[in-house]
Order: sequence, then C-alpha cells, then structure tokens
Amino acid sequence: LSGGDPLEDAVRVPKKPLARGVSFCTNRAATSCAKRAMVQLLLLLVYAQEVAGEVMKRIQAGFTLIELMIVVAIIGILAAVALPAYQNYTIRSRVAELILQTSSFKTSVSEKVFNDGTLSSAGVGLTVAITGKVAGGSVMDTGTITVMGANTTTSVGTSVTIILSPVISGGKVIWACSTATVAQHKYVPYSCRH
Repeated sequence: LSGGDPLEDAVRVPKKPLARGVSFCTNRAATSCAKRAMVQLLLLLVYAQEVAGEVMKRIQAGFTLIELMIVVAIIGILAAVALPAYQNYTIRSRVAELILQTSSFKTSVSEKVFNDGTLSSAGVGLTVAITGKVAGGSVMDTGTITVMGANTTTSVGTSVTIILSPVISGGKVIWACSTATVAQHKYVPYSCRH
C-alpha cells in the first residue's frame, strides 16, 4: 500500500498479463488508466440506479388514459354479446320449469290409457290451473296438453306455447313435444323443436 491515494490502493495492478491479449497497465500511466476505469464504473452504477428509479416511477404511475379506454371498450363489447345470450338462457330455464309443471297431467293421461287402452277420453276432467310459470293452457279429451307462458316476470319472460301430444306405441305412452311457432324454438328444449 502506498499510503497515498485510496483509489490507487484499491486497485492492485498485476505485473503479468492475465491471458494472451489481456493485460493491465504496469506503469504509472496504468494507475491513471485504472482510476479512469473505476470512475467510469462508478458513473455506470449511478446511472443504473437513476434508470432503475425512473422505471420504478413509471411502474407506480398507473395506467394511461388510452389503456383504460381500451379496457372499457372490451368490457362493453363483451357485455353487448353476453347479455342477450344470458337472457335467452334464463328464458330457457323458465320454459323447462313450465314443461315440468305438466308432469301431473302426463301421469293422469298415462294412467287413463293404461286402464282403458285408448286415448279417446284420456284428458277428460283435467284442467290447467294458472300457477307458477303457467299463464294458461288446456288438456284436450284426447290427452293433448297445451301450456302457455307469458311475457311477464312471474311467468317465463316471453310468450311461448308448449304442446305435448301423447301417442300409444307398444303399450306405452310416448309424448311428442312441439311449439306453436318456429320463432319459439330458441326458448324451448331441443326435444320440443319440431
């Protein structure tokens, strides 16, 4: 240690080259060269800290207005597509409840067919009450059940008519489901789209 410049003491200059083509300065000019290298390294470290600080400030700044506008536009497009589809699915689930409320009539008609062996008077005496999702309907003497849903919040949310027609096949009653119009197909189960 020279006891002079601390930077000069910190830099130890080897007398031999490290590898072919790589060597340190070995004279007094080499010490000033090493000092310059150390100063440049220190300046580089200071610059790196400043850049890191700027990056952190940018990260903490939040979103730009255009980024927020893009997010709002994407949410708007998704909502415009999703809401009508959601409303259709809600109506479909209510129509399924409407069909489920016909199960007692289907049982009565099936019992009558089992006892008599014919559909001619299978629906006699059966009436459809306006309860739950059912807004109206009837049971014909031949056992054909018609139930209607209305465009109200207490019913299914749209005007729909479901027709359940019984057919005797092999001693069993098979029910065929249909609607009054083709426009109602998007609200009814697949089995009723005839």
